[in-house]
Amino acid sequence: MKKQALLDHFTCNLNPEFRGWVGAEVETHFVDSTGRPISLSCSQEIFRGLERFGWKVSVKKSDLITELKRDEEKILYLDKNDKYQIYDLKAKKSFTLPDLPDLLNLSWYSASNHLLITQNPPAGGLISIIESDGTNKMTVFTGKFENGPPAGGVFPHPSATSLIILTTLTQQEGSLPNLYSVNLK
Repeated sequence: MKKQALLDHFTCNLNPEFRGWVGAEVETHFVDSTGRPISLSCSQEIFRGLERFGWKVSVKKSDLITELKRDEEKILYLDKNDKYQIYDLKAKKSFTLPDLPDLLNLSWYSASNHLLITQNPPAGGLISIIESDGTNKMTVFTGKFENGPPAGGVFPHPSATSLIILTTLTQQEGSLPNLYSVNLK
């Protein structure tokens, strides 16, 4: 592979100011209100803010946060009886989730205390959040949304304050879907 082709492989579609770099940092992918790449201090402030929402620092280089991950204290699995189970590693307890008819997708919400459920009952789409012990199921959205793989058109925001839904909420039938944010606070 030629040098330019290799460089393009790693830098194609990045901010043109940084095309000479191999690889990319978060600062090259996000821009401020003026359209310029965010500063290193801004990205570090964002990372520190995400810690308040269940994200943990997994890698630091000197004082810089370079990688975050979710708290992994609970395991979601399907048992031999086709029942969804949550095993809490810290409490050493297992919880059975209620039956979830017409299930499209079940995934962790942005922190490991809740699960995001998408269902497709005959009357239309249903998005709910349930606590990881299987209690307090709350419907947060009913209506049409894209339900194709892998995530069913519903994505939790990393800050755990909203959901991003791919839908044709206010458009005519046959229109391409848009992303909508549903605030949960």
